[in-house]
Amino acid sequence: MTTGNTEDIPGYKLIKRIGKGGMATVYLAVQESFGRQVALKIMSSKLGEDSVWAKRFIHEAQVIAQLSHPNIVPVFDVGTHEGKFYISMEHVSGGGLDSKMKQGMPLPSILRIVAGVAAGLDFAGEKGFVHRDIKPDNIMFREDGSPIILDFGIVKQKSKGASHMTQTGTIVGTTTYMSPEQAQGHELDERSDIYSLGIMFHELLTGKPPFQADSDIGVLLKHVNESPPSLPSHLSILQPVVNKALAKNPEERYKRASHLIDHLQELEPEIKELLNTHSYLIHGSKPTEATSADLETIAQPIPDSLSGEATALHTLDTSQETIAWQTGDTAPVKHTSSKHKITEELEITKVLSSAKATIKDYSEAARNRRAKRAKSTITAAIFIAVSALAYIGYQQLYLVPNERAASEARLAEATLKTQRKIQSLIDDATTARQSIDLADLNKTNAVITIYHQVLKLDPENPQAQEQLDSLGAQYIAMAKQVLAAQTADVDLAESYRDRAQQLSPYHPEIPKIQLAIKNARASAMKQQLKQGEIDILLKVAESDITNSKGFSDAAHTKLQQVLHISPDNLRAKQLLREILDQLYQTTQAQIASGRTSGVQKNINSLERYYPEKAPVEKLSAQYQKLKRQIANTKTQNTLQARASRLQREKRNIHVNEELRNTYLQILKMSPSNRQAINGLNNTSEFEGKLASEAIQARDFSRTQQQIDIVEKYTPRNVLVKSLKAQLQEARHSNEQAIAALSDADKLLAQANTQSHKDRQATLKQVMVQIDKARSIDQGNPEITPQIKKLEATYVATITKLIANNDKRLIKSYFDDTAGQVWPSEKILKLKTSYKEKPKRVITGGF
Repeated sequence: MTTGNTEDIPGYKLIKRIGKGGMATVYLAVQESFGRQVALKIMSSKLGEDSVWAKRFIHEAQVIAQLSHPNIVPVFDVGTHEGKFYISMEHVSGGGLDSKMKQGMPLPSILRIVAGVAAGLDFAGEKGFVHRDIKPDNIMFREDGSPIILDFGIVKQKSKGASHMTQTGTIVGTTTYMSPEQAQGHELDERSDIYSLGIMFHELLTGKPPFQADSDIGVLLKHVNESPPSLPSHLSILQPVVNKALAKNPEERYKRASHLIDHLQELEPEIKELLNTHSYLIHGSKPTEATSADLETIAQPIPDSLSGEATALHTLDTSQETIAWQTGDTAPVKHTSSKHKITEELEITKVLSSAKATIKDYSEAARNRRAKRAKSTITAAIFIAVSALAYIGYQQLYLVPNERAASEARLAEATLKTQRKIQSLIDDATTARQSIDLADLNKTNAVITIYHQVLKLDPENPQAQEQLDSLGAQYIAMAKQVLAAQTADVDLAESYRDRAQQLSPYHPEIPKIQLAIKNARASAMKQQLKQGEIDILLKVAESDITNSKGFSDAAHTKLQQVLHISPDNLRAKQLLREILDQLYQTTQAQIASGRTSGVQKNINSLERYYPEKAPVEKLSAQYQKLKRQIANTKTQNTLQARASRLQREKRNIHVNEELRNTYLQILKMSPSNRQAINGLNNTSEFEGKLASEAIQARDFSRTQQQIDIVEKYTPRNVLVKSLKAQLQEARHSNEQAIAALSDADKLLAQANTQSHKDRQATLKQVMVQIDKARSIDQGNPEITPQIKKLEATYVATITKLIANNDKRLIKSYFDDTAGQVWPSEKILKLKTSYKEKPKRVITGGF
């Protein structure tokens, strides 16, 4: 393949890229000098320009070069080309542990991985190295299935003179697999890697790491504070191993990784008993049949480099059914293959014994090398001692007395010179102490060097030792003062403590200060974790605020969580106030524009969260008013539609009343509604018309009712005054007309008692009174009845006169009735019949 000239390394042919990280890219390559495939790790050119990263990269190669072990990836070559650093390592082609874990693994395979990694860590720990990033991503497999530890980029050496790539208090590693002390930035040893191995062991057994949270900070807090969860009940036999590996206090863990293997060997009978009752494909999404490939993995022989005297296992009979189990407490199904069970038991025995054998082999070789070096040292020392004794003998036997005296004189002179030199040094140190600040450690080094020069000349010099002890006591006091400050500078206190221990190593306060520093660092770590959690919550809250179209309950919850952790956090208070003020202003604008969508939800949020209650109550009142207005408008529209329909109907009392009530409802909601006002006046006009009709009918009671209705609902309507005037005038006219008719009625009664001659004059007076009533109130309904009574009197009187044949009075009565309008034609018919009546002829004679 074409890799590009920027990644060409002389002596290597790059085949393909097989991995990439922030620090380097790993290629599958061929080392041309040996014709073998290798993993070529090439550091990023940009990082290569940084001396710290370059040193770390070379440091990884140097570490691996010192760790020649079957379970640690070997280095073949290291170098630079055109500013690019590279490491050539064994190419491991058996896959990574992270991918195998997803598929589920048999228990013997899990124990093989744990034992192999433990063997590698034990060897590294014995050499004084701490890996600091043990996790599934950094464990791969050779083709024979043996596990290999990779990635020694952040490894740390425990030896005093080592060049540390990181400082105490700095956190490096992967949070899921970090030890509590690593999470808190404390000094680490191999027990930190044992903790990480314990995390990985738990994950191998259950399918998930013991500590999980929504954030890295949350995971770190669980590492520091929480106990690991229990294994499923069928794996409880392994719980003590996991618990000891995951002890919070390093002192309670296995001191060496090999001790974890010892513990597993002690539990071997119980593990084999477990094999007899259960299946072993650990963790999976559901129970499945174990495949032949799974069983072959279980039966894979241990490589010679690991097994010592172990031999390859027999091939398994996979024709029998083998059932796997689920993660959790689901009861597994028993194997049906006895040969399978025997093979698994052998596998566990071989796994644990071979790991111990490897540890023993490599530990003994190391001890042999140390013994060989010690033997050489002792031989050289013996030679030097013999030579010295020979010289002393020569001196005693052959030096002449004069030479001895001269030597004594020279010794006395040298002693005096030394005493003067010591006094001069002490004077210089005293002078220097008066002008330096003890906080400046570099300057105090000069004074301490002077006192050390004194002790070099006179190891028992009390003055120098006293001054060093005094300086140590001062640094102890300074460390205490720093730790007592409200915000303790732990690193500074530790530097003072280190200086005090250097000056006065046996001072009784040093262990106390060390404990105080440890506690302060733990407190600082907790504060750092807390601040990290606060930063995450604030970042998420700000993101929610930015992405939310309205008020974000999620952002509010996050900010409340920040204030629960840190009640005085100004940023959280500021953001909280901003989103609440924005919510208030948005809601206020919605109400002002007459929009109601989402307003109630906003008001509910403000009622729960807004610090001032009065503005929210006012806003709520405005919203309720708006809702009423909208409801009124809707109701008005409905009423207006009803009014329009009633206006189109034929008007009667009932229709008019319903129409009036409709307009009154509209005016109740909107008093200034012009259309309703006009409509109400229209109904009053109809009532006025009815009132006029009642006046014509002289129904003054009904007239008054109609006027009262008009005045009640439209008091300012001009009809009210007009109708009242009409009613008053009609009543007055009616009274006068009634009086005239009453007189006419009395006269008519009088006439009926009079003679025909006198009656004629009285009836004329009756006629005058009726005409008077008609002139006053022509439409008065009492006039016609009175006329009828007068007509009846005339008809009765004329009829009698005709019977009596009183022609003169008959003619006179007919003349009186002429020209009058009578209710009937009785008088006219009487007159006509009288004229047509033949004259009677009287004959005869006296």
